[in-house]
Amino acid sequence: MVPAARIEPAARAGRSHSRMLSRLMRATEAGNALARSAPAEPDLAVAAPAQTPAVDRPIVAPPSFPRPARAAKPTKALPPAAGPRDGGVWALMVGIDDYPGSDADLKAGTADAREVDSALAAYGVPGQRRVLLLDHQATADNIRSGLAWLAGRASADATVVFFYSGHVRQVTGDADRDGEATDEAIVASDGAPVYDGEVAGILRNVEARSVWLGIAGCYGSGFDDALAPGRVLTAAAAEPDLAYENSALGHSYLVEYMVHRAMLQGRASGSVQESFSWAQTQIAKDYPNRQPVMVDRSKAPMVLGSRNQPPPPAQSAAEPPAPAAEPQPSPGGQEPTTPPTTPSEPGDGAGACAEVLGVSLCSNSGWSYRSDGWRRAV
Repeated sequence: MVPAARIEPAARAGRSHSRMLSRLMRATEAGNALARSAPAEPDLAVAAPAQTPAVDRPIVAPPSFPRPARAAKPTKALPPAAGPRDGGVWALMVGIDDYPGSDADLKAGTADAREVDSALAAYGVPGQRRVLLLDHQATADNIRSGLAWLAGRASADATVVFFYSGHVRQVTGDADRDGEATDEAIVASDGAPVYDGEVAGILRNVEARSVWLGIAGCYGSGFDDALAPGRVLTAAAAEPDLAYENSALGHSYLVEYMVHRAMLQGRASGSVQESFSWAQTQIAKDYPNRQPVMVDRSKAPMVLGSRNQPPPPAQSAAEPPAPAAEPQPSPGGQEPTTPPTTPSEPGDGAGACAEVLGVSLCSNSGWSYRSDGWRRAV
């Protein structure tokens, strides 16, 4: 038998242990409750950036544009074409993203025009035979004058290129008096129209044996009024159809496939027809509802030049062109020029100078004359 004196301390020790265990359990439960009520710690893991879905939208021109609060200073028109005609390739590229207001602005117009210009540079077309009109440079008067420049400079053995990317409208009432009830019209950066009949009338004076007409806009094949034997029209859309631009491409479907991939990347660069055929096949696979159109009235492949030299570095499609009142210098070549001659430039063996949109550009030296004096391209 255990003496009573030994039982009592053991009992007290057991009760003390029970109280300590009870307090510990209560403290643990309180800590758990506090943890449950505390705000969750932020997740420090870096989430992957969300992918912005590509936007495919029709490039429909509004019925009208808002009038600016203050009239913009008009851009000086190209002077009438003059000087001797010559062979080779003569080209006018027009691209417009920035229209009056903001609701009708585009994303691919200037990038398209620059890409065609880069392709021609890669084919070896000199810069003084390439005129590039972007955004506010591309007024209706300047587009007409640019077409007249082509007609005035290209000889019978030349090739002429006219490319346009931007809004196109269909207009009823035979506004250009060409006998058509419905006309297509280029929408210039000032909102004014250049009708298909006007384009056809100016290009009727072109003596060149071959002409490539490219329209990256709605109803593009409706510009077939300008066709004649030896001419090819490539269009982003048929005459009744809308054209679209895709934010994932950076260009129109027509230019991305026909010019960027086929011509500049060399996948099918032998002729205009070869490049279009390759593009049409690839677009049918990738975007079957965005088929371009070609109307070919030539009897032979239209060759733009030799691709023996690598193309110039491509400019990012996301980089907007810097606004300027004069034509942009053509990448990889001399600045575009047209006559007549203007003030004589500095020495250094400079070549002839000519005025384009009020700017004197020198074909060989890289010097140009503006209102604030002579500048040399760097």
